[in-house]
Amino acid sequence: MYQPKKGDTLWGLSQEFGISQSEIKNANQDLFSNTDLIYDMYKYKIPYKVTTNNLDEYTDIVDTGDLTVKELAKEYDTDVSTLLGINENNVEYDYDKQAYVFTTDQAIVPSFDEIIEKSK
Repeated sequence: MYQPKKGDTLWGLSQEFGISQSEIKNANQDLFSNTDLIYDMYKYKIPYKVTTNNLDEYTDIVDTGDLTVKELAKEYDTDVSTLLGINENNVEYDYDKQAYVFTTDQAIVPSFDEIIEKSK
């Protein structure tokens, strides 16, 4: 989550993080009902794409415990498709739980703090 500073704009954030304004708006639909204004009282999700080119740079390895992929995604404020993509060899669908689960004790998760630091 990104906490805006005074003077931040939607365009400025899109430039800072290298994503489109519409990607930011889509990730924060509840905050952009009829405006493009950024308010410093809210925290914004900044979508990004973890790829094999930046995997080491922007990820952490965490213990999965008994969490499903969806639960871990919620805990680390990311989406299920990102976790499935970067953990593709360590995930399977559990028909009993009706959910994707990890087949190992650890998983790769996006490290949002690293992304914020590198963008400054």
